[in-house]
Amino acid sequence: MKIPGILKPEREDFMPILVGGAMLIMATPGFLMVFFLPDPGSGGFATVVLVLLGVLGAIGAALIIAGVRACSDPGSLAYRLAYFRLLPRFRRRGRLRA
Repeated sequence: MKIPGILKPEREDFMPILVGGAMLIMATPGFLMVFFLPDPGSGGFATVVLVLLGVLGAIGAALIIAGVRACSDPGSLAYRLAYFRLLPRFRRRGRLRA
C-alpha cells in the first residue's frame, strides 16, 4: 500500500492544499504583527521570529501551488495559473529552409 505524500501528491489529491492553507493562515497574522508592530525591547528575537514565520508562509504557499497543480485538469485556468502559463504558446508549423 502506497502512502500519499504531501510534497509529491497523487492525481486529485487535495491534502497539500489543506496543509498549505493551514500553514499560511497560521503564519500570516503573526508575520504581519511582528512586521508592523515590533516590540522595542525584543532585540534580535523579532528578526528570528519574522524569518521563521516568513519561511512558514512560503512553504504554505508552495504547498497550495503543488496541490492546485495536482488537482487541476490540463487546459483549465487553474492549471495555467499553477504552471505559470498564462498566455498560449504559439507553435511554428514546419521548419524554415535555408
